[in-house]
Amino acid sequence: MPLAALLLAAYAWLRYGWASPGGPMGPAFLANKVLAMLALGALGRALAHRDVAVRARAGRAGIGLLLAHLALSPALLAPERYPKLYAHEAFTAACELALLAGALGAALLLRLHGPWTASHQRQARVALALATLHLGALGASGWLRPAAWPAGLPPLSLVGFLYGSFILADPLHRLRRPRRFPQATIPIQSAAPPAAQRMSFCPSQTSHWTAT
Repeated sequence: MPLAALLLAAYAWLRYGWASPGGPMGPAFLANKVLAMLALGALGRALAHRDVAVRARAGRAGIGLLLAHLALSPALLAPERYPKLYAHEAFTAACELALLAGALGAALLLRLHGPWTASHQRQARVALALATLHLGALGASGWLRPAAWPAGLPPLSLVGFLYGSFILADPLHRLRRPRRFPQATIPIQSAAPPAAQRMSFCPSQTSHWTAT
């Protein structure tokens, strides 16, 4: 994850800093972009990795990154930073859909605690679908105009949307392979046979074991 964070930070600086036509965005804006993408990546790892222990760690990391993203986002959601999300000083319908999907996805993730089970897996999958919808509603209006992309660099919302869609589509069929999840331990009692047998050494037959 440190390497992914560095690569995302470098790309965010190029896309929203160095190449931004309206001037570079501030560090909080760039950090929030990176946090959102890292949270999405951790959620995808929690779904796609075959090791349940790795899934659990990735899921917890995703929740922590999500909390940081949620803490920064309200302060950054201003018309000068996101003009396409506002119409006549009010949120557009797409923005409200994005906020709703993000809130529902966050609520699902924050419910996940304890050992990573099949139930966690299903809820994380729904949360990833909501996060992908969140990104689509936020950025789709700018995806179809690549000529307007600064320096030809696609927005991170498109990158995240494609990543989430890839994990949800599961083209490699990794998510449908059977996996072991923690289950309740069921005590197993050993039952003795109806007629208890014991083995003894018979003096008359020095080379055989007999049951009495």
